[in-house]
Amino acid sequence: MKYTLTSQLLQSYSLESLTDLSLASVDVTGEVLEYVLSNCPFIESLHVQNTWSLKNLKTSAPLPKLKHLEILYCDYFRQIEIHAINLVSFKYVVNMTTLKAVLGDVPNFVSLSVLGSYAQYLFDNNDCSISRSLSQLETLDISYILANRFKRIPELRNLRQLKLGIYHYTNGVFNCTSFLKASPMLHTFGLKFELDYETMKVQGNTYIHRHLKFELDAEKMMAQGDTYTHQCLKVVELINFVGCFAQMQLALYVINKATSLEKIIIHTKKLSLTKVYSECTRKNLTARAINNAKELGTRLATGVELVIL
Repeated sequence: MKYTLTSQLLQSYSLESLTDLSLASVDVTGEVLEYVLSNCPFIESLHVQNTWSLKNLKTSAPLPKLKHLEILYCDYFRQIEIHAINLVSFKYVVNMTTLKAVLGDVPNFVSLSVLGSYAQYLFDNNDCSISRSLSQLETLDISYILANRFKRIPELRNLRQLKLGIYHYTNGVFNCTSFLKASPMLHTFGLKFELDYETMKVQGNTYIHRHLKFELDAEKMMAQGDTYTHQCLKVVELINFVGCFAQMQLALYVINKATSLEKIIIHTKKLSLTKVYSECTRKNLTARAINNAKELGTRLATGVELVIL
């Protein structure tokens, strides 16, 4: 059962001192949020999650204190028009290709988290505040990148942390290389492998424990003319790593590009396999994933630290 937040209900409360508002699974409209924000002069963080009622967010007055804005899983949300000059981060996880976004001048905007489909819209267009502020970013998180290639990636000279959620591997190498080339000062690069549960059901143990072939690994790709290397990348994280052939290839490719690599962190123990396997089988598959991570570790250059979690 969802609760409904109304302006009439809020009139009984003083909101002047509110700095952090988080609404999860609450029916709330844009008009009600506008009422809240207009009565919260010190609001710094706004988080709205899992509501079908929210379609837009507009405020007539500026929000000078707002620093963090998150809109998650609000499937009918299509438009945002606010003026938050001190906005630092924006997280928008909604399955919508486009979003009409007006944020005003955001000189302090440094952190963005979005789905792959919307990220491609932002990078391919330059008609909203977010698109025009991409060069400022220091942290970028893009999840669920499907098989499409990013056509245009602007120079991201301030970017220090990048996470890409790869769902299909068809153009994974191309997208990884494109982002690495666009981010010359990148320090930490995370690859999150978005697991395909349907494929895992069909292939079973084979998905985890395929014979590891390295004929098409980084050495061959570089021999084919891809000689680009990254000079500043120090840390690579592999999240949801199971060690199948496609994951191993992509990981090797990135590792071989990072000529100054100091550490690789591989996350295996927190695999979300409950949708597919029993507890006993899940433990066995996690153990195999750890073994595959160790196998990957044998391909690291001398002095690179391997951490398996």
